[in-house]
Amino acid sequence: MFTVVIPFYNSSSTIRNSIKSIQNQTFKHFEVIFIDDGSIDESLSIIEREKFDVPVTILKQDNKGQGAARNFGIKNAAFSYISFLDADDIWLSEKLEKQIKMFEDKEVGIVISNTYFFNNLKKKKLYKAD
Repeated sequence: MFTVVIPFYNSSSTIRNSIKSIQNQTFKHFEVIFIDDGSIDESLSIIEREKFDVPVTILKQDNKGQGAARNFGIKNAAFSYISFLDADDIWLSEKLEKQIKMFEDKEVGIVISNTYFFNNLKKKKLYKAD
């Protein structure tokens, strides 16, 4: 039901946490498309060493920026629901489960979620979506 698009560029210091957060999703009907936006660090090898319970595709492009990488992911998506995860972000484990419920229970075209900001291990809530 979901295609998760993860663009990355030289994200070796953060990509493991992003991967772990998608592996921990309670909703399991999704694919992941990683878009390598011209990385020259170890990001790609970190992704390739991971084990996934969902289909994973890795696509490469010359460095064109995050917007172009997201669009490339959308063009290759198998599902109609698209969810973006930046390579330096993490999701709570029920994110996709809660979002699919919103799509199924309401007539909506987009679903957003709460955002938290972490700085020096202190959590600050930046935005609350009701």
